Amino acid sequence: MGDVIDFQARRRERVERRRRAFGRTVFRSVLGTWASVERDGSPLPVELVDVSPGGCSFRVPAGPGGGRGLKRGEGVALRIYFTADSYLPAFATVRHRGERVDGDGGAWTHYGCAFDASLPSFEAVRKFVEFIESFAEHSSEDRAAPGAAAAAG
Repeated sequence: MGDVIDFQARRRERVERRRRAFGRTVFRSVLGTWASVERDGSPLPVELVDVSPGGCSFRVPAGPGGGRGLKRGEGVALRIYFTADSYLPAFATVRHRGERVDGDGGAWTHYGCAFDASLPSFEAVRKFVEFIESFAEHSSEDRAAPGAAAAAG
């Protein structure tokens, strides 16, 4: 007898892939969302890669100053920008750190962080994450729309 297909699990996987892809598009182009990490009173620009209800991941170019040596367990003050001068403050704890090379040969230090949900601003961060999740679940792709291929790239 053949394997039983769990359609709910497949749907959850598809929604998760779409959520991540949409989040990356939002971070890179739609809203111009990006982040900075404050450490020792000075901001370090980072590329926001993903957000979830529990945390976020970001990356910085590897090498000297790459995250200024953020360590596992260290708390970081995040600024999640939506315009050049407006941001949501958040606080997170570094849970993971790793070096990766992207498809273009660029070396990056990736960080995975857990949000501190006790800050009042976390409610806005949570709603932003909920929007991304809801959009991924309910949106449809219009492959025939002008610019659809460029927007997906």
